[in-house]
Amino acid sequence: MKNSLKRFAVFLLTAVFLISGITVFAAPALTITAVNDSFLPLSSSYMPTRIGGEYFVPYAVFSSGGIGVRSSYDGGQQMLVLSSGGRSLTYLIAQGYVYDQNMRSYDTPAYSLNGQIYVPVRTVCSFFGLSYSLITSTSAQILRICSSSSVSDSSFLSTNKDRLAGLVDAYQNGTTPPVKPPAANTAEEEQPEETHKPSMVYLTFFNAPGKHTREILNALEEYGRTGTFFLSLEQETLDTSLLRRIVGEGHALGLALSASTVAPDTLVETANRYNAILLEETGITTRIISPLAGSKALTAAQTEALIGAGYRLWDTTLDSSDDDLSANRTADGVTTAFSRTDSPVVVRFRDRGVTASALRTILGYMRTNGITSAGISVLRAPINQRGDLR
Repeated sequence: MKNSLKRFAVFLLTAVFLISGITVFAAPALTITAVNDSFLPLSSSYMPTRIGGEYFVPYAVFSSGGIGVRSSYDGGQQMLVLSSGGRSLTYLIAQGYVYDQNMRSYDTPAYSLNGQIYVPVRTVCSFFGLSYSLITSTSAQILRICSSSSVSDSSFLSTNKDRLAGLVDAYQNGTTPPVKPPAANTAEEEQPEETHKPSMVYLTFFNAPGKHTREILNALEEYGRTGTFFLSLEQETLDTSLLRRIVGEGHALGLALSASTVAPDTLVETANRYNAILLEETGITTRIISPLAGSKALTAAQTEALIGAGYRLWDTTLDSSDDDLSANRTADGVTTAFSRTDSPVVVRFRDRGVTASALRTILGYMRTNGITSAGISVLRAPINQRGDLR
C-alpha cells in the first residue's frame, strides 16, 4: 500500500511539472574541470568539490595551463601562496586565514581534504582577473576556468563533444582515460618558488631626492624596511628637507656616478663636495658610490682614485625597469627574479610615479616569503661587477 502511494505521488509530481511546462533533468553525477580550452585529468589532483554551496578546486588547477598563476606550498607551515602579476594570495590552512600582498584579508579560506589543498574558485579567479563558468550538459557538468584568450563556452563544448563523451564513459566504467594536463608554468618548473629566495636584498633608489621620494619613503615606512638613496653627482640642487628625512628614518645615502669620462681627480673632488653638503645638512657623509654604467665602465685611473680616497664601489644586480613598465609589471619582474636566486640582490629603482606602488607589492612579497633587506654600508663587502674592489 505504501509503495503504491509513493508511485502515485511521483506520478502526480511529474504530471504537475509537465503541465506547467517545466522540463525535469536528473542532475549530472560528474563535474569535470577544464582550464582554458583543455580538460584536466579525472584525478583527485584536479577534480572540484563544493563546500557550503561554493566550488573549490585543488590549487594545482590554477598552476596548470596557461593562466599564469604560480603556486608555492609549504607543508610544514601549512602555507600556500598563489601569485601572478606582482599580486599574491597567502593561505594559512590551519588558521583558516587568507591575505593578499597588502595584508588585506579575505573571507573564504582554503581547506585540506583527503590530502589535497582546495581553494575557492570564485575568490581566486576574481583576484587574478580570471573568469569561470559552469557548463551543464545532459551527461556532465564542466567547471571551466579561463584567461582572456579562451574561446566561448559554446564553442568549447561543441569542439570537445566527443572528448567529453569519452571522459564520461570512462568515469562510468571505472577507467581513467589518458588525459595530459596543460603544461605547468615553465618558470615554476625550472625554479620552484618555495626553494629559492635571495639571501639578502639591497633596495636602492636613484635620482633622489626627487618628486616621488616621499611616496617611496612612506611605502618603506609602512613595511618597516630601509634602503639606500643615491644622489646624482650631476644634481645642481638638493631638497635638503627630504635628505634629512631619509637619514632620520634610518636609510643610507650613496652617490650615483653617471659620467664615465670625468677626470679621476675631478671625480673625487665632486664626491667630496657633495659630502660637504651632506655633512652640513644631515650630519653624515657617505663613502658609497654606484657607477650607473657599472664599475667595469670606469678606467683604472678612476677606480684607483676613488678607492684611494676611501670610496667603495657598488653595482646594482637587478634593474626594476620602473622607468618603462607599469607598477604591476615592475613588481612581477622583480618578484620573479627573487624567486630564481639564493644570492644577494641589489635592486635598482628610480624616482618614478609607479615606483611606490610597485614597491608595496614587492615588500609584501618579501614579508610573505621571509626575505631580509638592509641598507648599504661600508661595513658590508661591496657587490660589483669586478668582485675585487674592496
